[in-house]
Amino acid sequence: YRKALDEAPEDADVVAKVRALGENHEDLRAAVAAVLVPVLERASRFAELAEVLELRLTVETDPGDRMQTLVRIAEVQETRLGRTSDAEASLLRALAERPDAEELHREITRLAEGSGSWARYAEVLAERAAATFEPELAKELYVRLARVAEERLGDDRRAVEAFVKALEQVGDQAELLLALDRLYSRLGDHAALADVLERRVLVESSESLQAELFYRLAVLYVNEFREPARALASLRTALERAPEHEAAVAELEKLTAERELFDEAAEVLEEVYRTRGQTDRLARLYEKRVDHAEGVAERSEARRNLARVLEEDVRDSRAAQRVIEQGVLESPDDGALIDELERLAHQTAEWKAAGEALASALEQHPELDSELAVELCLRLSGWLRERAGDDAGAERALERALRYEPNNDDVLARLEELKRASGQQRELFETLRRRARIQVDDARREELYRQAKELADELGDSQAAESVLRELLAHDDMNAWALDSLTVLRELAGDYREAFDLLVRQSELSS
Repeated sequence: YRKALDEAPEDADVVAKVRALGENHEDLRAAVAAVLVPVLERASRFAELAEVLELRLTVETDPGDRMQTLVRIAEVQETRLGRTSDAEASLLRALAERPDAEELHREITRLAEGSGSWARYAEVLAERAAATFEPELAKELYVRLARVAEERLGDDRRAVEAFVKALEQVGDQAELLLALDRLYSRLGDHAALADVLERRVLVESSESLQAELFYRLAVLYVNEFREPARALASLRTALERAPEHEAAVAELEKLTAERELFDEAAEVLEEVYRTRGQTDRLARLYEKRVDHAEGVAERSEARRNLARVLEEDVRDSRAAQRVIEQGVLESPDDGALIDELERLAHQTAEWKAAGEALASALEQHPELDSELAVELCLRLSGWLRERAGDDAGAERALERALRYEPNNDDVLARLEELKRASGQQRELFETLRRRARIQVDDARREELYRQAKELADELGDSQAAESVLRELLAHDDMNAWALDSLTVLRELAGDYREAFDLLVRQSELSS
């Protein structure tokens, strides 16, 4: 039959016989489709093509293959046969195979835009969402259903049901709760709206957004539930999140009309007014917050807030720096505090005080991680040398760093720089020697030993010079420079036997 169709593709009788084979023999349907599909396409016999594709579909088991076949059927139905409704139905069938296929949703949406048949799409979405055991996929399908219900069908109740089911699949997510917020507001379901607002507060990270949510809860408590005490508590929380929230302040001012709520409302308002007034009383309030804070992290945050008030409102950057210094003393591992201390010291030029605070913190917290401690010591050294002009203090900071990491080359390099600048030749010699010992690169090791040897020569300390040469030879017993230099030293020392041995080694090295 294939050969016959190759010779006469228009032969309807042969096509019918081949098709009958497929209809009567399930095991031949894939082969029949492979023969007939190209023939029917060339012959533009699209109605039969759709039927043959349906025949092929009956033996396909892979969801992806079935989806592709149904998509092809839909394409033929829409573009060749003008049967848009049938095409949409085929795509909806394909959705049952691969509900996660974005292109299917896109095509179904396109057809529904033209036909207005959103209800069918919604039904299939509901069926597939209920049938899947994958939470993320189920959520996605329910969200699509909710959007169709809300935006296309105008059915807010159905949209609510879909969003609720989506939340059941994946738990509270900000965008889903936001959608329910919108729908419940439109439906006037105040109890459900309050529940959603409370849940939104727990998943939103922005304090300003949290404040707005607490404010809206307060409005519900006052206007719908007649619970002004709960409203006050919500407004208090809102203003803790965002003292600048004008609507919350206005709502709180209304509550002062109720005598039993006045004291508490006035307390909150006084706090807000002081905050807005930016006065010394505000600074004292923040000092009390520091006193009452629980835990190091909370105290650090309170100190940052107090320092900000002192700097920006009281215009006392030195006092702000002292507050941050207290925080550093308690929590030197708080990088934000260290950064803030450095920033304030730039303004006040009180680098010595900043350095003393950090040095004391390092002294009081020996439990610090060694890597962090070294980093802080390096930072302290930089402050003292570059800003405070205290080279001795900078050296002490580097020596402290070496207690944590004795072989830190970065620390030793900075210490070397300080020793050179201060002319401490003997200490510089030892620093160069320490650096040389920890090098892994042979050339760099030799260079540092050379510098140490030259320094020993300047100091007239032949014993020190000889010791660095022997250390280098312990690493590299064939180092020509070390052998030659040590030979000279042994000759000067009158040790001709070793000098001779060293010359022999050099000769062997040359050969």
